Amino acid sequence: MRRLSLGLALVILVLSLAGWLGDRFWVGELSSSIRPQLLIAAILVGVVALVLRAGVGAVLIAIAIAANVFVLASLYGGTDTRPVGLDRLVIAHVNMQHRGLDQAELAQVLNERKPDLLFLLDPPREWVRKHRAFSGYGVFGDGSPKVAAVVLAVQRPSLVGRPFVEGLPGSALVVETTIENQPLWILGLHTQSPMTPHKLWKRNRTLRIAGLLAAQPAGARIVLGDLNATPWSDALKQLERVAGLKNSMEGRGVQSSWPALLGPFGVAIDQFLASDEIVVLKRQTGPTFGSTHRSVWVTVALAQSQ
Repeated sequence: MRRLSLGLALVILVLSLAGWLGDRFWVGELSSSIRPQLLIAAILVGVVALVLRAGVGAVLIAIAIAANVFVLASLYGGTDTRPVGLDRLVIAHVNMQHRGLDQAELAQVLNERKPDLLFLLDPPREWVRKHRAFSGYGVFGDGSPKVAAVVLAVQRPSLVGRPFVEGLPGSALVVETTIENQPLWILGLHTQSPMTPHKLWKRNRTLRIAGLLAAQPAGARIVLGDLNATPWSDALKQLERVAGLKNSMEGRGVQSSWPALLGPFGVAIDQFLASDEIVVLKRQTGPTFGSTHRSVWVTVALAQSQ
């Protein structure tokens, strides 16, 4: 048992340290994506090592725990909630993966929560083609026959369209609206899952291009969607730096969204990033509408001038 605990401790430590190489090492990126799970596993193995008095294993697992706590701690703590005015926007998004849409659940949630904008990324195409409106909401997209992304809104936003930028997926959708009579620019998208080295490269390229695109508009900006990257991913942090965005999970802790059946033990790959002009008042995960992803719901307001 001591040898087993030592072996497990070594594996967990290697995976935990490899997470810092995610920007250049495929296995490191995968390891980085499961830091909460590695932390839980490290704590369990650490308890076993202490019970067995396996000194070396306990030391290795302590290092692994410290490494993961160091990374995850940045998402916990206070949040700056200093809005101006009374205007609030409830914005939600979910990656439908072209799966069947649970219309009864969607109608119920729209009637109860009344979001201002609900992004459906990779929705079932036949459903979108049959619905220009649903439960009092208009269904707006770029008019493409492939129907890679739509937004549900009571009134049509001032602009809805696909940004035809090389490197962005078909699911990319730009929406322009207002908050406190100020323009608000939103980019929703679903990136490539980094399940192979080549797919990791494609995802990173998409995030780089999304960051450059989001850096261009003046004023309040938001990037949201299934970015297939966790808040501590190097590629996602680069997007945030380039575009001047903050992750809405900061100060609220890890909010896992996929796969939905794992609940809080899943992976936090569905993101909502906002510029300094926007203050996030509330963030939570919600219903799946038939997807394997939980939806993400965020309430925002215009921030006080810095």
